[in-house]
Amino acid sequence: MRLPVEQEEKIIGILRELPYEKVDAVIDFAEYLKKRKKPILKQKKARRTLRVPVFHLGKIDLGCQ
Repeated sequence: MRLPVEQEEKIIGILRELPYEKVDAVIDFAEYLKKRKKPILKQKKARRTLRVPVFHLGKIDLGCQ
């Protein structure tokens, strides 16, 4: 993973190569993305466990007599 400083330098280098009109468009788009609301994630419902009544399990042999 790159360091934030390296990423910032790369971005600044790219912006310096672009014409001013394009830089303004990129900055406007970045501000739009920053203001855009992120969708709220719904919480997952708790899983329900399957409960089997004991009388359905049959006879249990404990090996003791």
